Formats: sequence, C-alpha cells, structure tokens
Amino acid sequence: MKYFDLHFHPTTKSFLSDENIRLKKSPWKTMTVLGIDNIFGDILDSQSSLSQILKGNVVLGVATIVPMEIGFAKSGLIRKVIPIISPLDRDFVTKIKDGKFSYWELFNGELHFLKKSLEGQSRVKILNSIGEIDESRINLILGIEGGHSFMGGKGPLKNLVDLKKSKHNFLYITLTHLTDIGENYLANHAYGQKLINELEFIPGRYALSKLGKEFIGLCYDRAKGNPILIDIKHMSLRARQEFYKLRKEKNYNDP
Repeated sequence: MKYFDLHFHPTTKSFLSDENIRLKKSPWKTMTVLGIDNIFGDILDSQSSLSQILKGNVVLGVATIVPMEIGFAKSGLIRKVIPIISPLDRDFVTKIKDGKFSYWELFNGELHFLKKSLEGQSRVKILNSIGEIDESRINLILGIEGGHSFMGGKGPLKNLVDLKKSKHNFLYITLTHLTDIGENYLANHAYGQKLINELEFIPGRYALSKLGKEFIGLCYDRAKGNPILIDIKHMSLRARQEFYKLRKEKNYNDP
C-alpha cells in the first residue's frame, strides 16, 4: 500500500538541532526522547523524519516549512527544559527568542537545509508539478505553515512575490499558526496550544487584517507568479468566515 500525506514536517526538529547548518542533525535521522513519552505523548520525538516517511510507504507528501514562533522560544519549557532531553539547540532557540533572526530568515534557512539534505541522493525529489511524480521515490510538494514565515526581509507582500517567482512551487500557505505575532498579523488564530501558558498563544485582534486580505489576493494572482492555495487550518472561526466571504466577493474560487 502506498500513501499520500497532506502535511508533515521532515526538517523542523533537525533544523532546530544546531544553528550551524553543517552541525544540524540529518532529517533522515529519527530522534527519540526517552523517559517522558507518557507525559508528552511522543510529540518531542521525530514524527516525520525522512526515514519514517520512507518506512511508511509515503510516495507523495507535502513537506511543510514552519519557522519557530517567538512565543514558543520564550517559553521556559521549550528554551530551558526541552534542550536537556532532546537535540534542540538551546542557544539557537534563545537567539530566536531575542529576535536575532527574522521569521523570513528562519523560513529560508529551513528551506535551504531541506534542499541541501537531499543533494546527491536519489530517494527523494521535490516536485513542481504532479506530472513529475516518480512512484519509486518519495515525492515532496512544498507547503508553508504560518503567514509569520513572511515577516522580515522586504516585508510580507514583497517576500511573497519573490517566493512565487522562485524555482520551486508551493501548494499552500497556512495563513496563521499558533501565536499572535503582532501588528503585522494576517489573520486571527484559533486557540490551539494549551500546553504553554503564554499571552502570545491567546487569540486576539480582528479576524482578517487589511494586510491579510492583500496577501490572500497576491497568493491567488497568477500575474505575480504561480498561484498558492490558502490553508484554513489554525484560523479562527471568524477568520474563516471572512475568508469565505472574501473568496466569493473576489471570485477566488478557481485559483
């Protein structure tokens, strides 16, 4: 039996294992944290290393990039405790907390790390169209989790235009994620992280921002490059309702 997986993170944990790309753990390595699985339910272990994907007979899947949010990096649990029992690099996480890297830098860093990890091997390929699929290999489509990924650099709209014209196509962008990222937010998020008691995880603000509406329109705009779908996961109910209304008003039904 062969499988399709719509959303997994083959590089998230390995990318955070060291700031230096040459010292990062391989995304092929399945990392296991022993002794506390009964507390956290395996969430600290590798859940989608490339070795696990290969073993699971996934022929086609969406490899999703998600920069660590400052809200996570600020948490004492993530910054101080988890690095003791896992390969997470405490210094790297502290720099993320202190804003030493923009989200755009982290996104591009993880994307580069994924591509670098696949060089010189034949088991995995990144697709730009479904016509390129090779069922003897793991075929990856790229996705992005969280509009915060575009914060920094030239700004979210210009960063998005650059991405749409880049070498690789992206299937979808999850418009928001698990924290309030500040005034440049795109959409209000649903309350999805209850293990960490920090203010950033509490939903606030309005549903869709003006910037968010422009961002959505740019995702669908073929004149600006390859269209990218909007994934509604993590959006609040109100944000989803406003998104559906916007799609209807702007005739975004066929991107």
